[in-house]
Amino acid sequence: MKVFFKFIVIGLVISVSLISCDEDSIVGSDLLGGEGLEIEFTDTIGVSIITEIGEPIIAYRPGTQISTFLLGEIDEPIFGKAKSNIVCQASRGGSSPDFAGSTLDSAVLILKLDTLGLYGDQQASHNIKVYQLETELLRDDTIYSNDVIDFNPSEIGSRSFSSINAFDSIEVNDHKGDSLRLTYPQLRIPLDMSFATSLFENADANSNDTTFLQTLKGMYLTDETDNSMLGIRLGGDRDTLSRVSMFYTDNEGVKRKFSYNINFAISSDDYSGNIRANVFEMDLTGSVVESALDDPLYADSLFYIQSMDGVRAKIDMTGVLARPDDLLNYAELEFTLAELMDDNLEENPPITNLLASFINEDGKLEVINDIALDIGLSFFDGSLQEIDENGLVTTKYRMNITNYVKALRNDPTYLSNLYITGFSPIQTAKRSVIYGPGHSTYPVRLKLAFTKP
Repeated sequence: MKVFFKFIVIGLVISVSLISCDEDSIVGSDLLGGEGLEIEFTDTIGVSIITEIGEPIIAYRPGTQISTFLLGEIDEPIFGKAKSNIVCQASRGGSSPDFAGSTLDSAVLILKLDTLGLYGDQQASHNIKVYQLETELLRDDTIYSNDVIDFNPSEIGSRSFSSINAFDSIEVNDHKGDSLRLTYPQLRIPLDMSFATSLFENADANSNDTTFLQTLKGMYLTDETDNSMLGIRLGGDRDTLSRVSMFYTDNEGVKRKFSYNINFAISSDDYSGNIRANVFEMDLTGSVVESALDDPLYADSLFYIQSMDGVRAKIDMTGVLARPDDLLNYAELEFTLAELMDDNLEENPPITNLLASFINEDGKLEVINDIALDIGLSFFDGSLQEIDENGLVTTKYRMNITNYVKALRNDPTYLSNLYITGFSPIQTAKRSVIYGPGHSTYPVRLKLAFTKP
């Protein structure tokens, strides 16, 4: 059966390409400028899909500037449990505070809330605990999101919240009097005075980076909550809104404050900086996804993609090797988001952008050329969008994979499987349930355009 797609036809009619069919294309069609060419459009070539466990994500390495960090735990029947903890370091920021003769009044860990990381029940209670790392982390190391980071089980700070509003400003005491001032949405967690005093009174640590990191090796943050994820902003060089603040009275009786920043804070030529990383704990036990793993028959109806260290889709694309004598001009993969009765998409919204990758000859996951050649994803797309087809509105992902399919048809050695994940999975807890290739109404569609030689 031949299916003619208006949106492709328009593009092919107006495109005149001088690129050979073996070259990467940012147009999506080749050799279509001449008259009398026979162009065929089809979506009958099938694909096979499985849901599988994804790979650990790089959570920190020198030069990686991630801004949004997740803190909390999601527990739901489809994807199971996903817990996110935060590992972070503070720094003096180039300052050498002199606390001689001063008295420490209090110490507070201040965490700026970031609405980009919000997920799950936004009215849930939270019990956030802070621990000190057992060993110093080296800034030239790489940390993966499933690494086990040792911390001292004795708390150095904690606070419980009946609910957290990440959108509203709050009033805080400025420490210099009884007045309150309005400031950005944040969490303020009091730190243990014995811990804070050991840092406050350590003049060497407050004047030397090496001693400072030996004294305050880093912090490990956890959150006991019920199906809720917070976003914490630990941003770049100039983002100093998350910090450890010391409130003290100097030797003349003046109330003062000094803050150790928890931001990227580039500190050396190799672009290393304060370590900030998410550490995930994923557990599919008893979930719907657990029963779907590595089962192509199950994925024929539904398959699953999850951010963090969650599951991904693996697609066997060898069907595109058919018709070797025809010239491929265009390839698009289309998924339809599943809307299930037992899935609350308001509380657990789906992934907004997908990525497509392959495993290269070094065994590493690498994005396909349609993404690598395209700054901003405008060509590849992969975004979730509402599509109106004859008055029926569905929610779909569409991915232009033309260059990938051309490369696969030329050499299938490393390209026969396509891996679909979420965009920037380290910074969001979103997940998607998608109708599979065998779904009776909304199957996965591989749309291809060929030119007869």
